[in-house]
Amino acid sequence: MSLEIRSLFINIINFLLMVANLFLVGRILFELFQANPTTPFVSWVYGISGYFISPFRGLFGSLNLNSGSVLDIPALFAIIIYTIVGYVLVTLINATTNEYLNADDYDEYSEIPDQSHTHLSGHNHSN
Repeated sequence: MSLEIRSLFINIINFLLMVANLFLVGRILFELFQANPTTPFVSWVYGISGYFISPFRGLFGSLNLNSGSVLDIPALFAIIIYTIVGYVLVTLINATTNEYLNADDYDEYSEIPDQSHTHLSGHNHSN
């Protein structure tokens, strides 16, 4: 797998993770601050985020706070799980593609200076 394809897959995973977490955080904040669920925007966020928390419904209940606010534990759990899954997928992509990348791929994207004549201090002592 080339470096471009690997980067594309990683970017897609990161984008999907960001979108899911954005809707889930919105849901948590709206419930925490008692947003009106009948307003179009809040209803839309609840609708979209409902797809993301559906695998976790029933595992935990939401926590009702004294002020009438709700802490959506399933949404928090979904954020944690999706973040872990995203990290694992990116790690697997990196681990499985590193062995297939050759030196030409690295030369094209990064310049590594020849440090064969330099000390740890970074000064060149060869004359």
